[in-house]
Amino acid sequence: MKVTEKFNHLSNAIRFLSIDAVQKANSGHPGMPMGMADV
Repeated sequence: MKVTEKFNHLSNAIRFLSIDAVQKANSGHPGMPMGMADV
């Protein structure tokens, strides 16, 4: 697996965890954490 593939995989994992956290809290908007996952 190339470094970029690993990076994309980790970024997607962060995105999904962010979505789950916002959903569980029943508050907020997942846009910022999803957009900042690559940073």
